[in-house]
Amino acid sequence: MLWLKPRIHAFAHEGLNDQEVKAALTFLVIALVVLPLLPNRTVDPWGIANPSRLWLLFVLIAGVGFAGYIAVRALGPARGLATAGFFAGLVSSTAATLSLSQRAKAQPEFAGPFATGIVLANVASAIAQVLDRRRRRPGAAPRCRVRFWARRSSSARSGTVAARAVPRASRRRGTRCRVPPRQPAGA
Repeated sequence: MLWLKPRIHAFAHEGLNDQEVKAALTFLVIALVVLPLLPNRTVDPWGIANPSRLWLLFVLIAGVGFAGYIAVRALGPARGLATAGFFAGLVSSTAATLSLSQRAKAQPEFAGPFATGIVLANVASAIAQVLDRRRRRPGAAPRCRVRFWARRSSSARSGTVAARAVPRASRRRGTRCRVPPRQPAGA
């Protein structure tokens, strides 16, 4: 925390411009005024649409975007985009990848930090999936878990590398890891 002190002071001294204050107030209204007013129950005959949950997802995505903006401003483009990408990946790695890649196309001078943010978004998503899977099935074998989730990772390249590395490590130990095939959708 201490190494951030000079950057936090610089951020406080520079102040916020009118557009940033307006964005902060809009986010606060979205999160603290509109969200509590929405009904937390389904409102359609099929029991699918819950306005409160849908708005909460919107608040999460907007909050990650706003936090990413603050991270870039406080930490600089390289560290800020990496931090923003990681936390955006916890919400949706697909949305983070799309958003960061579009921004990288518009600002090619920051292509490296945007690429780092995209990779960290996919890493965060994979970590979240492993933790969720571990919570749901705590008895699964650890080396099978890595291979199982590596194949389903959002990042095809990192998933392929990890899926190839695990069987090699299993053969060295003399064990085999069996991963069940994917269930077709609708089966």
